[in-house]
Amino acid sequence: MKLAPDAAAAIVADAVVKRSQPLMMPPRLSPTAVSNFRECPQLFLFRNMWKLPEPPSKALTKGVLVHAALEKVFELPPEQRRAELHDVLRGVWARERREPRNAALFCSRDDEREWGLECLHLLDNYLRAEDPAALPGGEPVAIEAWLSAEIAGSGGELPPLKVVGKVDRIDREAGGVAIVDYKTGRAPSGKYSRAVNERCAPCKPPCPISPTANRWAMA
Repeated sequence: MKLAPDAAAAIVADAVVKRSQPLMMPPRLSPTAVSNFRECPQLFLFRNMWKLPEPPSKALTKGVLVHAALEKVFELPPEQRRAELHDVLRGVWARERREPRNAALFCSRDDEREWGLECLHLLDNYLRAEDPAALPGGEPVAIEAWLSAEIAGSGGELPPLKVVGKVDRIDREAGGVAIVDYKTGRAPSGKYSRAVNERCAPCKPPCPISPTANRWAMA
């Protein structure tokens, strides 16, 4: 998205100030931050150390909105979840669209409507993958749970680093639990279990974007 001149100037001014300050390693990192560093150290500097503001992204906002709807739908009684999932998303967006960061997200009402239909389509794909009213292991153990681990510094010269991340959902499974990760990007490849691949098959290729429950069993 193209920034307005005053917004771009504000970011440049912020970068000039940050450049004159000593660099401080963040006390904690997320898996996304680690990926940023591996992909591009300059990106890590701008985003995770200087924390420069970024223009809104329709794709990122879509992912956040769908994740929020899939979180809030589990607050409903099981028998209402499937029928009301679309309304849950509409309710979340009714609040989020008033946020200043989303003011310039769309160029027209038609643009917003098309984007909203894509969000609803993602939820339809999710419902093809699983039924939120009847999960195999019963009700989730946790939803949007924060996990963390501490990694020792290298050679004793660096302080320990805490890595933190949020798990979309934790389900019960025989002999342990399963970590469920919703994906709003490309549909999954064949690397997941046969059952998951079969449930997701209707999403490919007609609708290549789907929030899929990817599961990792943990004893």
